[in-house]
This record gives sequence, structure tokens and C-alpha cells, in this order.
Amino acid sequence: MEKQLIFKSSYIRRLEAKLEAGDIEQYKTTEFVYEKDQTLFYPNIDHSDQLLASLDSENDFTSAIKIYEAFEELEPIQASDKRL
Repeated sequence: MEKQLIFKSSYIRRLEAKLEAGDIEQYKTTEFVYEKDQTLFYPNIDHSDQLLASLDSENDFTSAIKIYEAFEELEPIQASDKRL
């Protein structure tokens, strides 16, 4: 298993500013393209290599369940971290 990547706080603020300005093009594709140098490893959270393959871009409900199941051991404070 690999360590979970998270976005840097400054990158989150940039993404939020773009959304507030109405720039949603980045979110209209099936793959979310992001700046790789704007990530950090979350040291105590692993993720499964199969998680991405199990997500359904056509069904947010089933994808949300898969994500919940993959990270169900998170503490509430970790789960509320928007950098994840």
C-alpha cells in the first residue's frame, strides 16, 4: 500500500478561488488533473491501489461508498480535512 497524497493548503485555496470565479473546466472530465508538485504524503494514512479502479465516474453514490469503505478507519478530524 502507498501513503495517501494530500493537496497543499495553498493549492486548495487556489482551487477554491477558481471555483468561486466560475472556472469549472477542470472538473468536467473523468480524470482530475492536478499539479503533482502541490501534493504531500499524509504520513499515517495508506490507500489501496484498487480504489481508483473501483470508482464509477457515472455514479457518485457508489463511488462515495467505495471511498468511505477504503478510509473507514479515519478519525473524524482526519476525515474532515479538505486536503484529502
